[in-house]
Amino acid sequence: RHVAVISTINSNDLRVRCNDGNFMKEFQHWYTTLVKDTDPKIKVDGKAKYTKAIILDGARKDKRFGEYDWDNIVMDFMFSLGYELSGCGNSTKISNTEYGRQELKYVFISPEEKAAAPESK
Repeated sequence: RHVAVISTINSNDLRVRCNDGNFMKEFQHWYTTLVKDTDPKIKVDGKAKYTKAIILDGARKDKRFGEYDWDNIVMDFMFSLGYELSGCGNSTKISNTEYGRQELKYVFISPEEKAAAPESK
């Protein structure tokens, strides 16, 4: 099993982290297919040292997922893959701007892999 973490970052971006390369490819394909008409941009997150991480540039803008709908869209996709929501909440980082912003983080656990059936003799 592995963990996937999806969190808000910057003003309108989402950050996706996971050690499973196949999941990262599948997530990127799903995202780019879903919002292909909006010229989506995906950046590799160079700050991640021990995990694979990408930033979905502008994913929370109205022309893509929107500020208030993005989490539902992402959760539905993760559940469709069999992931379980393990933890969620607000992180402690709040910007110092006039309007302030809390960063959100969702932690998903991959489904258990099915054990191979024993060979019959």
